[in-house]
Amino acid sequence: MFILPAFRRRLARVVALLGPSAPQPPALRADIGHQDPDPASVCPRRRPVDVSGHPGALPARLPALVHGGEQTWIPVVMDLRYDRDDPLAVDFTFHGPTGALARWRFSRDLLLAGLDELVGQGEVMIWPSDEGPADSVLFLRLGLQERHALLAVRREPVHEWLASTLAAVPLGDELAGTDWDEEQRRLLRTA
Repeated sequence: MFILPAFRRRLARVVALLGPSAPQPPALRADIGHQDPDPASVCPRRRPVDVSGHPGALPARLPALVHGGEQTWIPVVMDLRYDRDDPLAVDFTFHGPTGALARWRFSRDLLLAGLDELVGQGEVMIWPSDEGPADSVLFLRLGLQERHALLAVRREPVHEWLASTLAAVPLGDELAGTDWDEEQRRLLRTA
């Protein structure tokens, strides 16, 4: 697996900074392929999600760390959002002490695959740790190679949040309500 040697040496420190690990939920991928997955079996400790004021969205707020140099990890807050009106994408907004730092939108499928293995290329790469407690940390590299941010976040809360998005819109149902004739008309009007 692709992890820079410097990060392997420091993973224990990152895990310590993120806090103690909770027991891992069952593998999310085990429920993929079922016609109607039971959210409780995907994530038995899943808490109700407050969607008031955000129709179709499943928000979460998680602590994360951004790599700031050789020995420096800077705490940030990461807001995760999922909107049923854009069911193929997830939104991550990162907040530092001075406010919002950056907002990224990428594929929900990419995040799902990144829970288990290195995925992505170009501006978004996601992978789980392969050192320390099994799958305790999820890494996100956002941006171009020359200028990017490396973030570390506990894998379990991301897993739980992703399970709630799958309960809201199961895999394969993302485009079920799409009126393809209307989409074609809309595209032809804008062309």
